Amino acid sequence: MSSNINSSDNDGEEESEQTGYLMVVGDDDQNLYDFRGASIEYIQKFEQEYQLESGKKYYLLNNYRSADNIVNLANAFIEQALPATERLKDSEHRIQPTQAHANLPIRFGSYRQNKGIDMACWLAQDIEQKRQDEPKAQIAILAPRWQCFDSVQHYLEQANISCQRFNEKDDFIPVNSVIGQTLKQELLNNSLQFVEGSAVEFLENWREDNHFNHLDMAWQAILQAVQDMANCSYEQVLQSIEKTQYAENSQVMLISYHSAKGLEFDHVYVLDEYRSVKDSRPLYVALTRAKQSLTILQNQQYHSHVLTKILTDSKLQQSENIQPITIPCVTNPPIQLEFHRFLSLKEIVNTPKPLVTERGRELVEQTFTRDIWTERYIDFPQHLFELFLKYPNTHYQRYIFRSKKKKNTLVEFAREYCEELIKKRDTYLQMVGYTTYLYQQNDLSYYQDKYDGTETSHYLIVPFVRACVQCG
Repeated sequence: MSSNINSSDNDGEEESEQTGYLMVVGDDDQNLYDFRGASIEYIQKFEQEYQLESGKKYYLLNNYRSADNIVNLANAFIEQALPATERLKDSEHRIQPTQAHANLPIRFGSYRQNKGIDMACWLAQDIEQKRQDEPKAQIAILAPRWQCFDSVQHYLEQANISCQRFNEKDDFIPVNSVIGQTLKQELLNNSLQFVEGSAVEFLENWREDNHFNHLDMAWQAILQAVQDMANCSYEQVLQSIEKTQYAENSQVMLISYHSAKGLEFDHVYVLDEYRSVKDSRPLYVALTRAKQSLTILQNQQYHSHVLTKILTDSKLQQSENIQPITIPCVTNPPIQLEFHRFLSLKEIVNTPKPLVTERGRELVEQTFTRDIWTERYIDFPQHLFELFLKYPNTHYQRYIFRSKKKKNTLVEFAREYCEELIKKRDTYLQMVGYTTYLYQQNDLSYYQDKYDGTETSHYLIVPFVRACVQCG
């Protein structure tokens, strides 16, 4: 891109001087998306092609997020993990700590049991103690892969610690459900009207009048958002529900290294399952998300030896307040791990033919989300739905969730996720809840032979599942 800009600026001119200004900002140490074509070479080429003088380059080096020892550890790691030729910053341009927080101990330990159950058991106990000491603290667990969280969620749920896997889609929120969008339109059309009394009671009356069922998990999140509101305007109700999230009050966030970029938390636990030098930058990003305290839990077999060397250096342990911890084995490991979560949008087909057709749209918007079939159910009727493997004797095997009685397909699993489930054969999923999500279809070719209408979006059913993963 920089080459194209440069050539267009200089067409018909002998000099390379430009008119106007162009600013480029980036941190090469946080270049995570090389698998999508990202590279520090673009910053290097930009500097060369635009003939930048040293006076026009500015280093933003002060770190106002993390405690000094966390900054120093991250600096030491990235400098030793990557050769100088693969970095733009040299030793004169290290990130500088600013005493943002007092230096709490940086803790580290290793785990060895299958699926990390020893680590997860210790982690849940440690977080439970931290929540007692600091009830309002922001806590996150970071891992290189989402599967690392299976054992973590199992033990957190056993300890009654609410947790949520971070969703990268900013618009996956309750207001973008079928019931949320209908309610939003009602509030927008009557924004000057006033709610007398409890907002929760007002919304429940509205839901019943419009024949929506109460089972969409978006509805519970919407009610939670207005539980303390009364005698307020429609506009105030709308403002409240537009910003609410699923599991708004989760005590712990579970996030992949890549998804954590740009985020920060008071206390961070990093699961180190380092496999190759390509993991260096993602691990660096994970280390730098912590504000006050950092705990590093290393897989005994797969971990960063560079990071281990730094953490076990006796001089650094003393100067940077680094403390080893012992993670005990679980003497009676569980036969299977059990936990609950939404399937991510990457794990399901986003434009499934059964839901995109006119009949499918009507099924979601006029039947599945309405009280026509749920009048006698207080909780989600799990027994009405089943996990089904389509085309079991072909190469195109595909899991779906469908209704047992009418065999209506509600959810199609993405091919990659299906292949993972079929290959491992250690995971069972049961649909125990759901939400709906308004999916904006930017490429209308996906509607070809499925839908002839004028809409450029459709609703997905996103299942909330009980997952059972065998430990053997």
